[in-house]
Amino acid sequence: MNNRSASKREAKLAEILVVATRLFNQRGFLATTMEEIAEALAMNPASLYHYFRGKEELAYQVYVRSCSARRAQLEAAGAGVGSG
Repeated sequence: MNNRSASKREAKLAEILVVATRLFNQRGFLATTMEEIAEALAMNPASLYHYFRGKEELAYQVYVRSCSARRAQLEAAGAGVGSG
């Protein structure tokens, strides 16, 4: 995979995670289907399964992304402690 297609894939993964996060938060994990996520992304549901094996894997990646973002926030806040 070349750099261009790798970065395009990463951008699509990020987009999927953002949309899945929003739908899971709005509707709940159990009430949200992969088909609804795909529809919100204007993509074929089968294409979504190219990125994730199923809803559980997608939810796990949403969780990992959320934890990473929170950790970065805490580290940034910690970096400012004692500097002022």
